[in-house]
Amino acid sequence: MSFFQGLMFNLSRHFKIIFIITVFLSVIFLLFRFLNLPPQHLDQNYQKKSEILVSGIVPHHLLANDIIDNFFKGLINYRPELIFLISPDHFNQNSFHLSQIITDKNGANILSSKKLAIDETAIQHDHGITNLLPYFKKYLPRAEVVPILLASWISQSEVEQLVNDITLAFPNKNKAVIASVDFSHYLPQNALLFHDEKSIRVLNNFEIDKFNKIDVDSAMALYACRLFAFNQQLNKIKLINHKTSFDYPQNTLETESLDKEGGTSYYSVIYQKEGGTNIEKLEVQTFLFVGDLMLGRGVSQEVEANGNSYLFQNIKYLSRGVDEIVGNLEGPIIASASEIPHQSLNFGFPPEVLNWLKDFNFTALSLANNHIADRGLDGFNQTQKYLAEKNIKALGAFNKCDSSALTKIRDHFYILAINLTFPNKNQCLKEAVSAIQSFKKESPQDIVIVMPHWGEEYQMKSSSFQKQAAHQLIDAGADLIIGSHPHVIQEIEDYNGRLIFYSLGNFVFDQYFSSETQKHLVVGAVFNNNDWRFYLIPLKSQKSQLQFMSPEEEKEALNELALKSSLSLQSAILDGKIIKRLKDQ
Repeated sequence: MSFFQGLMFNLSRHFKIIFIITVFLSVIFLLFRFLNLPPQHLDQNYQKKSEILVSGIVPHHLLANDIIDNFFKGLINYRPELIFLISPDHFNQNSFHLSQIITDKNGANILSSKKLAIDETAIQHDHGITNLLPYFKKYLPRAEVVPILLASWISQSEVEQLVNDITLAFPNKNKAVIASVDFSHYLPQNALLFHDEKSIRVLNNFEIDKFNKIDVDSAMALYACRLFAFNQQLNKIKLINHKTSFDYPQNTLETESLDKEGGTSYYSVIYQKEGGTNIEKLEVQTFLFVGDLMLGRGVSQEVEANGNSYLFQNIKYLSRGVDEIVGNLEGPIIASASEIPHQSLNFGFPPEVLNWLKDFNFTALSLANNHIADRGLDGFNQTQKYLAEKNIKALGAFNKCDSSALTKIRDHFYILAINLTFPNKNQCLKEAVSAIQSFKKESPQDIVIVMPHWGEEYQMKSSSFQKQAAHQLIDAGADLIIGSHPHVIQEIEDYNGRLIFYSLGNFVFDQYFSSETQKHLVVGAVFNNNDWRFYLIPLKSQKSQLQFMSPEEEKEALNELALKSSLSLQSAILDGKIIKRLKDQ
């Protein structure tokens, strides 16, 4: 028997147990120390890797729990030690120009801006921060979190200084910059998705001058997140999800709230250096098309009685975050406008209506209709002047259909607005066809949108002349037709791969005698290199005040529209979204 065996044999039973436990714990301790040694202790030639940087966007609305959860699961891989959580200051709790911040005792020294202020109360009551704290505790319990609230009036230059401070803070720590942001708010499903098209484009393309023109609850929080990613060359993107609140099962109370207040959209991504996919540059342009606007008679009386915000206050969020908003101005704007008698068809609106138009962010209005010359050539000229002063493009004229009526709306997009209601409509059509053919021969890649004022009033389907004219215009090279004048919604036709919206109906009018004249179709058009998407948004009005339809009313309106439209479009119309894939044409 060896000495060691003899010794063990003679030890008491209790001592044996203590000895074994001690040896076992010693081995575990040594393994732990070895596995957790800094790399330089294992290899003298090792140089510490640079910090791991990441940024991302996550919603804070807890209805989107699945998106939030998956975002944090994805964030674990980057082992962030210091996380800057940037949220909108939802309740404007501060009086500071930049933000409020709360962290540990050393946190105030992390950022140098003199416009930062410590405020525990603000942080503790803002759901943009508090809703996400359980996820940090669950997935990243060791990370130090620096919550920041951004006031709504913060400037881009101040955000740039903030991001610079974040970049310089603790250079040896793994850092993450997270924007706690929900996207579009208070809109029907299709309007939410339509708005997100531009928001995602601005993010992907990093369009610095467009962040303040997107529909999200904190454009500057997104700017901070994206600027950090851009500066640190985090050029790979991992999409977590893109949903709206309508995608989630609802109880009765939630359904009633969505029906009354509209929904919210959620978009979540992680920007990283490796993995994921390259950030794709998006060639997306968004247009919102509406119908006829008559701003006198009963309309002006309602606004005078109820205030300047009366017309659009229930749909005001619809006009946010869109590149172009285009309608048909059914009458001139003149300095000497007097009140229009209720039965009068001689229109003229005072300059004050420009404020109503700007409130809805109109960027262009067609003047090619049968009422724009109601106050003569001088009234038409005044209208052009007033619109120019408000940076609203005037499209076409009551008496021009040739190439002079073709207006550049933005790069590679042109609108030809023509009046096909006068007796010389056949000559006008001939000139328009020739203008499109000539233009397309020189610029085949540019998009031509035709806005004809045509058809018969109050007829629910297009006339034979409308069909004939529409087909000729598309055969000439027109890419899209948006019609007006009938005051009611007419069918949508798919002709040779191009869409014809024969009439969107009224947008603002005082034709209260019919339910059909108080139903309106708004079209959110999205153009990119792969496909064109058209979001159908039915509205209704009461005493000229616009409002969203209930889900049941919307379903009924889209069903009526589908039944009279091209058979190939019916399913898409019922879904409220038409997609035309360019590669198939």
